Amino acid sequence: MGTYEQGILGAFSGLVGPVVGASFRGKNVMRGRPKKTKKVPTLGQLAQRAKFAAVTRFLTPANSILSDYFGSPAGTQSRYNLATSYHLKEAVEFQDTEARLLYDKALFSRGTLLAPQNMTAIAIAGGKLKLEWINNAQGNARDNDKLMVVVYEPIGHFYEFFLNAGVRSDSDAAIVLPAYLTGSEVQCWAFMIASETALKSTSQYLGAITVL
Repeated sequence: MGTYEQGILGAFSGLVGPVVGASFRGKNVMRGRPKKTKKVPTLGQLAQRAKFAAVTRFLTPANSILSDYFGSPAGTQSRYNLATSYHLKEAVEFQDTEARLLYDKALFSRGTLLAPQNMTAIAIAGGKLKLEWINNAQGNARDNDKLMVVVYEPIGHFYEFFLNAGVRSDSDAAIVLPAYLTGSEVQCWAFMIASETALKSTSQYLGAITVL
């Protein structure tokens, strides 16, 4: 793959003969057209493809959250790239012919802010999600750290993000879920972000919950 500023015809995107043009991180790049192969993929290759497809489908709708809160960019790797790499290694497995996500290992934020202590979540009538935790404001944690909640419905691949569901000192919060989720089983995560710094806690998995 090569980069260029102004070729004789300027920048281009897509396939032109044996060359593919694209933009990558603000730079114009060219690379050779991939060669077709008649080789039958191995089981390992099929497994990796299935895992990558499952992780991409899971993470893409959450790109904005991951891009803000998943660790820190490293070199040419964005936060989203880091999240993809983590999930491929830790949060998906291949069984028989399918890739299966491990929701208890999935993360939507990764950081050094102190996580809320003993956080739990339950469904209550009226399509609400009730969260409780211990206010452990100490060290780098503050009373006004903001609570962020991620809710995912796996069958339709729907996300709901609650980006200011409360603060650490509240010790509890109730969020109202959309009516379309009533009766559905959803996967839930939560984390804190500092109001006055760029710190964030690593997200916590709160379990699978059926919306009432």
